[in-house]
Formats: sequence, C-alpha cells, structure tokens
Amino acid sequence: MTSSPKRSTEHTPWWRSIVTRTVLVFTVLVMSAAALAGYLVYRAVREQVQLTARVDLRHDLDLTELRLRAFMDMLGNDIAFLGNNDPVRDFAADTLGDSLQSAVTLERVALLMESFLRSRDQLAQVRLLSADSLGMELIRYDRTDDRIRRVPDTALQAKGDRDYYLEAMALAPGGFYFSRIDLNREHGGLSRPLMPTLRAATALFGPDGRKVGLMIINADLRPLFGELLAGRRSRETLVLIREDNEIILHLDTAIVFRSEFGALSAADALLGRPIPPNDSVALIGDRFWTFRSLALPPLPYALRVGLSTDTAPLLAGLRERRDRAMLLTLGIALGFMLLGLVFARSLAARLDRITLQVERYAAGEGTDGLPSMRHDEVGRLARSLERMQQRIDERVTELQQARAVAEDADRARREFMANMSHDVRNPLQAILGMTDAIDRAHLSVADSERVGIVQRSAQRLHGLVDDLLLHARIDAGRARVRAIEVDVHTLFSDIAQAHRAEAERKHLALRLDLSSAPPRFGTDPLHLHRIVDNLVGNAVKFTPHGHVDVRVRTEEIGGIPHLVMTIADSGVGIAAEEQERMFQRFERAQDEGVGAGLGLAITRRLVELLGGTIRLESRVGEGSRFTVELPEQPLDAVPTPTVPMAFDLRGLSVLHVDDVSTNRVLVIEWAAALEWTLISCGTSKEALAACEDGRFDLMLIDIDLGGDMRGTELAMRIRGLAKHRYVPMLAVTAFVATDQLEEILKAGMNGRITKPVDRRSLASEAAFWTGRSDEGCSERPDLSALENQFDGVPEKVARALRNYRREFAQWRMDLLRANDALDQKALDAVRHKLRPHLDLLGMRQGRALVDAFALGSDTHEIDRIFACCDRTFLFRQATLTAGPSAG
Repeated sequence: MTSSPKRSTEHTPWWRSIVTRTVLVFTVLVMSAAALAGYLVYRAVREQVQLTARVDLRHDLDLTELRLRAFMDMLGNDIAFLGNNDPVRDFAADTLGDSLQSAVTLERVALLMESFLRSRDQLAQVRLLSADSLGMELIRYDRTDDRIRRVPDTALQAKGDRDYYLEAMALAPGGFYFSRIDLNREHGGLSRPLMPTLRAATALFGPDGRKVGLMIINADLRPLFGELLAGRRSRETLVLIREDNEIILHLDTAIVFRSEFGALSAADALLGRPIPPNDSVALIGDRFWTFRSLALPPLPYALRVGLSTDTAPLLAGLRERRDRAMLLTLGIALGFMLLGLVFARSLAARLDRITLQVERYAAGEGTDGLPSMRHDEVGRLARSLERMQQRIDERVTELQQARAVAEDADRARREFMANMSHDVRNPLQAILGMTDAIDRAHLSVADSERVGIVQRSAQRLHGLVDDLLLHARIDAGRARVRAIEVDVHTLFSDIAQAHRAEAERKHLALRLDLSSAPPRFGTDPLHLHRIVDNLVGNAVKFTPHGHVDVRVRTEEIGGIPHLVMTIADSGVGIAAEEQERMFQRFERAQDEGVGAGLGLAITRRLVELLGGTIRLESRVGEGSRFTVELPEQPLDAVPTPTVPMAFDLRGLSVLHVDDVSTNRVLVIEWAAALEWTLISCGTSKEALAACEDGRFDLMLIDIDLGGDMRGTELAMRIRGLAKHRYVPMLAVTAFVATDQLEEILKAGMNGRITKPVDRRSLASEAAFWTGRSDEGCSERPDLSALENQFDGVPEKVARALRNYRREFAQWRMDLLRANDALDQKALDAVRHKLRPHLDLLGMRQGRALVDAFALGSDTHEIDRIFACCDRTFLFRQATLTAGPSAG
C-alpha cells in the first residue's frame, strides 16, 4: 500500500515572493538606469562645456594675436616712415655746413615729428638723436596728459650710453631696431606713472653713407595692454611673457616687470607648475590654460601669450542641476517602488491561491476551483492549469492503461521466453545427447553425414536460443557489466580448445597468439567470453579451409589501457556492401545458409556495452578480420559506452539543377545514401517552379545549362525570391578560371565545386555550407565588434553585412587576379584593405595567412578564409532578416 503525497503547508511571506522581488529588482534597475542616464547626460554636458571653453579660449587667443600683430605692423610702418621722408632726407643730405639752412631743415623735421606724434595716440615720444658719441637729442617731442610738448633744448639729454642707442647705431642702411618691452626710464630712473615702453629706431645716412642721426619712437603700450585686458571675457585671465620669462602683462600689476624692481621673475610661479607646451590646452585646477609663442615681425624676438578661463562657475551650476535631478528621480522611484510593492502584494496573493490549489492537486486532494474567470494573466494561468489538470488526468488514465497492457505484454514475453527456452532445450538435450552417443563407425558415410547435419543443426538451434535470451536482456536494459580481474590466457585458451575439434574436422589451423596478452585484465568475464566465442565460432564455421588466427595484446588508447583482439580467417570474405548489414539482427552473408544472424549483432551490442569498438575488414575471396578494442573497466563499476560522433547530413533539403541526366542520376544516388530530400531539375523553368513551391537548405546549380540560360542568371533570379535570399548556393562547374569564379560570386552564389565531383567532397561542402561542419575554418569571424559599431540595430547590421559580402567577394577576386598576374603591388593593395576588417572580425590567424601569402602560392587556405567569412555573414543576415521568430 502506497501513501499519497502530503500537501505542503509552507507559506511564502510576501517580502520573499518572487513577484515582490521582481518588482524590487526592476525598481532598482529603473533607478540605476535613471541614475546612469543622468550621469551620462551630466558628463556629456560637462564635456561640451569644457569643449566650448577650449574653443573660446583658442578663439580669444587668436584675437589677441591679431591685435598684437596689427600693433607691431603699425609700429614698423611708423618707424619706416619717419626714417624715410622728404624732410628727413633733406636733413640727412645737408652737408654744406650752412647753419641757417640746417636750422630750417631741422625745423621742418621737427614739424613733421610733432604732426606725426599728434596723429598717433599710442606713441609717447619721438626723438631725433645725433650720430656723435654723445648721442645728444636734437629734437624731442613728448606726450604728457594727451598734450604734445617739445622738450626745450636745455632739457635735451645725451643717450650715447644707452643700449638701444648703441645697437641702433650698428644698423645698416634700411635696418630697424626694436627694443625689448620694459618700463620707461628718464634721467636714470623709472618714469611716473609707470609706462611699459617699446622703442623702435632707424639710422639716418647721408649721401656719402655716413650716419648722421637716429630717429627713435617710444611706443606707450598702456593703451594696447588696456585693450587686450578689456577684450577678454569675465572668466578669462590674460598674461604676456617676455623672452627672458618676465611677465609684462597681467591683471595683477604686482607681478609684472618684477625684475625692474630687483625682484625675481614670477613667470615660473604663475601656475605653480611648469608652463604647458605651446598651443596645448591644459586643465589646471578648474582653469583651462593655453600658451602660444608669437613671432611678431618686425620684432626680432618672440613673446609668449597665455590665456586661461575659469570653468568652476559653469560646472558648479551643472552639479547643482544634476543633484536636483538625482534627488527628484530618487523620490519618484521610491514612490513607484511603494506602489509596485502594493501591486506585487496583491498579485502575490492571487498567485498564492493558485499555488495552494496546485499543491492540493499534487497531494491528491480535491480542489476548490481556480480563479479562471479573470481576464488577466492570472486568469489565463488558472485556465491553463485547469486544462493541464484535465490533460494530466486523461494522460494518467491512458498511462495506467498502457502500463497495464505493457506489463501484461512483458509478462507474456517473459513467459514465452521461459517456455520457449524450456520447451526447446529439453528436446535439444535429447537430440544432442543421442546424436553424440551414436556410434558412427557402424553407419554408412551418408548416414554419418546425416547425423552430423542433425547434430550441427541442433547446436545452432541451441546457440539461437541463447542468443535470443541474451538479446532480450540487452534490449530490456537488463544487461549489466560486472568487472573483475579476468585471467586472459585461460579464457582464450578454453574458447580455442572448445572450437578446436570442429576446426580439426574441417582441417583448419586454429592458431592462438597470447605472447603480447596481459595476464589479467579488468572487464566483465561473461560478456568477454561471449564476444570471443561468437567471433571464433563464426570464423571456424564460415571458413571452409585454411586457418583461423586469434591474436591478443594490450594498447594505450587515449591514456587508457585497452585489450585489443583480432580474429582473422581465410574464409570466403564478405562483400563491402554487406559488411555493415552483418551487425544487424537476423542478417547473414549472402549465400550462407547456416545461422540465424544474431551472433554479430549480439557481439557488437556487448562490445558497445563494454565501451569498446569492433571493426570488420574483409574482401571477397581473401577472408575477414575482426578487430575488437575494449577499455579496461574499473572493478565493480558500470561503464558508459562511448559512440563516436560525426556530422550528420541526414534530412537536408537540397535543390540540384543540371541539364545532363547522368549527372542528376549520380547525385540522386548520393543523396539517397546521405538521406537527403533532393529535388532534381533539368531546366531553369523546373528549378524556378521548385523554388516557388519549396524551401531548401542548399542549392547546387550547374553553370552551363545548355541553351536554356546560364546558371548564374538562374542564381540571380532565385536570389530575387525573398525566402531563398540567404540559402547557401554552390555552383557545380567544370570551369576553374578566375573569371568564371568572379561571374559566380557576382551572381550571389557562395562558391563552386569543380567537376569531377566525388561523394566525399560533395558531402564535405554540404556540411560546411549548412553549418554542420567547420572543416577548413581554423577560426570563426566574431561579429560583435562590427555590430557594436551600429549599436546592434538589425537593419543597420544587415546593411553592413550586405556591403561586407560584396566587398569581401571583390577583394577575393582582386587577390586571385593579383596572384594570377604575379602583381605584388595589387596584392599589397588588397592586404591593405583586408587587414583592418580581419582585425575587426577578430581573425588573427586569417590576417597572418593573408600577410604571409606569397605570389604564385596555392590559394586554398585563402579561399577558405573568404568562405568562412561569407558563410558567417550569410547566416547572420538570415538571422537578422528572420527577426525574433527565427530559429
């Protein structure tokens, strides 16, 4: 009596419910997604702000450079004008010594200098100096408080000891001198207010080439510096640095021209770190800094201008908005989470009710009914469970009835086998005993032969009964492996001795070689005895003359010791087409009238049960050789038989188009052997009709279809049908030239099989192009990086793959043509195009093969790379086109 299952009394708290957990998980995911999205938006805006700041910084630096260049150009033009005009030329040409005329000329120069100074607001001083050793000022005009004043002759100074005087006096005709920018000095001290000054000078030469004076301009840089500082943005800081690292312009006047006051230059300490390289933008703290070295002709030296902008105010505003958005998102998410928990509790209660009813049903109790009247998913689940309960009840009833029938049948079978064994063995015992007891010496030869026939027939019947019983046990799964240490020498010697009498009667040499056999081996002794007995018995039985050789040895296979036995005879042999059939039940070699055909079938089943293999090698008229390899079994353990696996082409639906009937017949025979569903067509019209009606896994199309149409044209028409757009299509052709391959690939076909075709190559190509084998593909293209470039959007990826198929086909043809023409330049061009794409597809070995390919080499491996890529692209296109329902 069996007890019924008990109903579970376990109650799941709502907070442990899968519904509640699902709501919580999705809430957390939504919150995380919102936080991540907010952060990404913030980061993108921050980067955009920083990018804008960089752009503005460079733009403002460009404007500063333009203003400086304009000023320097103007100053250069001014000194050039003052050094070369009519009054000045007259002054330089006055060599007569007429004091009155010289005074008049000098006054004309003075009027010119005064007029010029009035027209130039940025100039602070214009001077004419003599060319003697004192460098005495001849004329000097100063700008003071926007007034132009000529310095009296009594206040004129000697400048012969000044650096700018000495350097200007060394100028050649037409040369100009520009001083460094410093603070103006008068009478040996800094003038007040402090005035950044740039001096420009040119030497005046007489007709004889002798220097007669110097024209000097003192430019007041305060207006220029004021414009530069006023033109900057409110967050920007402008700095101008002299060639000796002296800061000459900064908003903080305390750090400019420090060397003029005996202090160290502050340029190195400006940033607290070395100044960044020119034209780079460096982020230091919250400020972007950029520096540029400016060559400002006619200045003979360069100035370094720096500009910075403060991003802290902008970023602070962004952070404030980010924090507010995050808090708002958190609040909304928490509110939704509470609502979700309430909903989850309600849904969990409904599911609990269904669970309770299912548990009662599982416990064999009656149910109170499920909420099947609801119109939501809970109602659908309830109705599905009700239908399932009904089907289960019906199925249980059917299974109970089938079980009763099966038990009755099994019982009847066992009774039949027992009765048959009993009823047959009893008379067999009498027959075998009586025939053995007959003294054949007193019988005639004919009668003795008749008795022998009866005896052998009875022995075969006895073996048949044993085989039937053993086969029944194997079929029922009741055959077991009980491994022990087997005495190999004794077992094989006993079996050989048992069959020796029959062998001697037939004048056969039964030879046993145990020289390489192990003394003991772990396996099932009964199964091993049956295997050896069947094979030796068959060899003796079906060998009319000659010998039967039994050899035993051990061999390491896959690191496991194996017992290897070979039973070879010199019998009639077995035809190749009948060899596999010999291992099936109730099958015998043709023209053999003895035996029931169970021995080899049982032998193979026993070998497989022991985890081994059995092979048959035989030729008609030369005898047969059976080789059995049995792995050593762990003692008292049940082994798991291993069956070698290979790719399976059965069930393929294949279209074959060929106008030659003999070719079609040949492929039909192969397809039958390979268990394909083959549609064979002799014309393009038949092929198109077949494509309209059916679907195929593979298409084989002959290129030359006679006067009908080209196979490539047929391929293009078939490709035009949506359902065959991504079906692998191979050309079967006798053409091997590159041009024909180009025609094939342009037609949308994937490759070609060159005639004459054998069955193995056809099967290999079919396995490859239908995805059942990767033979020849050392690596598969990885499309993940390619798909990531298009964000995984199916339409974009499919379009990219379509382009890839077309481009790879073209590159394949370019490479083959380069190889045919031995054109190294063309080969290098193809490599250059292929390398980045092979890298993107993760095909390191493929790239290595392409790089190592030499002109004139065999292209089989290169062709296989393209084939692997094309197959991958084709299969992925089919998947993307099929959509979610694919597969």
